[in-house]
Amino acid sequence: MGFRKPRSDSKLENLPEEQHDQLVSWLMGGLSYKKALLLLEKAPFYIETSDRALSEFYDKYCSQALLERRQRAARLAMGVRKEMEARPADFDAATIELLSRWAFEMASANTLDPKSVKSIMTLLLKRRDQDAKAKTLEFEKEKFRASLMSKIETAMEALFAEIKDNAKALEAFNAMKAALAK
Repeated sequence: MGFRKPRSDSKLENLPEEQHDQLVSWLMGGLSYKKALLLLEKAPFYIETSDRALSEFYDKYCSQALLERRQRAARLAMGVRKEMEARPADFDAATIELLSRWAFEMASANTLDPKSVKSIMTLLLKRRDQDAKAKTLEFEKEKFRASLMSKIETAMEALFAEIKDNAKALEAFNAMKAALAK
């Protein structure tokens, strides 16, 4: 399909570049056709046009730009995902917070790309799972340490009860106790 030259009487097609870009920005930013029509009637545009003309303008210029934006976001999200999967420990809490905000902004903006949001949310959930596993591991290590210390203390008390009357053994016991305290 070839490029068609805009009609010479098409007001929106013949806008100066700056005004064209402004209109694209408004429409891609979610401005309603009704509000866009009102803004077009004011300076610096001074244009009266119709919903249909705006719709055709949107289809021609904004739809493609939105598609390209979503594709860029998807590529970026996939790149971040691959990087995080390759090196999950390298991503700190600030990075995860940034991704969380980004996912929220994408989900609440009109530029929503479900695949990108899904990728980001998958990364965030994996990170949360990693954090939970790390906390569980730390808890298990502390539990093991406490159990070990309890057994050591019980053994030390039993040993002390046996050697409390032997001066040499008591001296060695106190030296060992001092070494363990370090």
